[in-house]
Amino acid sequence: MSWFRKTIVQSLALTGGFLAGLQGHTEAAQAPAADRTVIADWPYVNHDTYGTRYSALSAINTTNAGKLHRVCSYAFPEKEPSQTAPVVISGVIYASTAHYTVALDGYDCHLLWAHRWQPRGPEPFNTQRGVALANGRVVRGTADSYLLALDASDGHPIWARSIADSREGYFISMPPLVEDGLIYIGPAGAEWASSGWVGAFRPTDGEEVWRFRIVPADGEPGRRDLGKGSRCTQARGRKSMDGAVVR
Repeated sequence: MSWFRKTIVQSLALTGGFLAGLQGHTEAAQAPAADRTVIADWPYVNHDTYGTRYSALSAINTTNAGKLHRVCSYAFPEKEPSQTAPVVISGVIYASTAHYTVALDGYDCHLLWAHRWQPRGPEPFNTQRGVALANGRVVRGTADSYLLALDASDGHPIWARSIADSREGYFISMPPLVEDGLIYIGPAGAEWASSGWVGAFRPTDGEEVWRFRIVPADGEPGRRDLGKGSRCTQARGRKSMDGAVVR
């Protein structure tokens, strides 16, 4: 097995419930020596907590990107459009759809484990944009507004917490962000006038640590600054895309 194939597993495509791994032709198989000291993981949807989407690996570049070809693939049990992006840790690919979370071997895409979420409430919208890893657990949101943690080794559920009321139009589509021992996530749902917020939760049990409303509610600091009848009070401030840390 070439170094190239083992480490460039994050050259992935996911569309319509179909995951494909790409490999370079043999002339691209010998990676530059400098790449062998670079961490090949892609631990967040956007690569890192700053959201750079940048990897220092250089085995795939402008001279050989056009020579990539598919070496393995995986089809999710449910066939529907997906907006999720895989993450890769130690050669294992973690990916998700609205109801499924899977772990795949990065070498040949064979299934290591799969977990199916059984919705416990209405699903206003079933968009799903990815997972994150926290303390050996795969964490993700669901379309019925649950925050869910699975054991990264075998996929068994550890905890699930309802963090918003999907009957009010809330759903969780964004991938979580994990930083400083906390899970950061927030709901979407502004299409139905739901009030957006960002919250921090403990990886151990999903307990909420704090919550910040993007648009202040009546009586909260900053509400008066918006003024009566302000269109800002109606925009509701949803959180549907992935976040980043700014220091």
